[in-house]
Amino acid sequence: MSSGNNHARQPQALQLLLDVGSSRCKWQLLGASQRPAGVEIQTGSLEDLRAALNTSQAAGACVRSAAGICVAAAGQREAVDDLLQSACGLSLQWLHTESRVADLRCGYPQPQQLGVDRWAGLAGAHSLYPHDNVILADFGTATTVDFLAAGGQHLGGWISAGLQDGLSALRQRLAHLPALSGSSNAALLAAVAVAPGENDANLAASDTRSALVHGSLHAQAGLVMQARAVAQRAGWPSCRVLLTGGNAQRLLPLLDTDVVHQPQLLFVGMQWLLRHSS
Repeated sequence: MSSGNNHARQPQALQLLLDVGSSRCKWQLLGASQRPAGVEIQTGSLEDLRAALNTSQAAGACVRSAAGICVAAAGQREAVDDLLQSACGLSLQWLHTESRVADLRCGYPQPQQLGVDRWAGLAGAHSLYPHDNVILADFGTATTVDFLAAGGQHLGGWISAGLQDGLSALRQRLAHLPALSGSSNAALLAAVAVAPGENDANLAASDTRSALVHGSLHAQAGLVMQARAVAQRAGWPSCRVLLTGGNAQRLLPLLDTDVVHQPQLLFVGMQWLLRHSS
């Protein structure tokens, strides 16, 4: 009886997966048998992360392992290391881009030049669709498009200004227009929402604010359509098109219905890399 009671009192072991980006932190706290695809992503500052860890531990859970990726400044990584040590007594395992992990091969001759966030996304895509050609579009602070051949060979990709940066640049150049006076990116995007199923006629804007937003959105969606055309010309008869990143949801109404939204893709990839890295 005593042994059974002791076992029942064992704290739940959690794994922390952390994405430290250039604009925010995202994380998941996973139980022993959980996979990222079905778990909500939490977002916030480092203090928000500390509060989430404290709440989990107060509820009887214990963070046993922690791993993450970072594309922010080095100082941010050090701040995360200090937080994990003070909150959980853990050293966080930082993942990095490698030339090869299992059958996933980096397409860059110098793998360290490929952002680790892109590498984690590719790992997630490969883990979900190992036998398919994949176009992966990540609509984050920057927009990236990567080509992953069936079997795990990364062929390279593109980097473009993200939706928010593109809008900011246009607003700065067009600040003299009365229609844009005092407008923020958030206000423009909120005021000119694109609904699923809108056709091209409805998307032909008839005012400056709408034209700016729709033009910016279509420019982002055009990267995906151009990537698909390039892949077909290169000899891919078919491919999966995966969308991830904070702005992906805004692009879905403008793209074909066969694209797949995978908001947890980088976390899926992080867990795959942890299982397969030497």
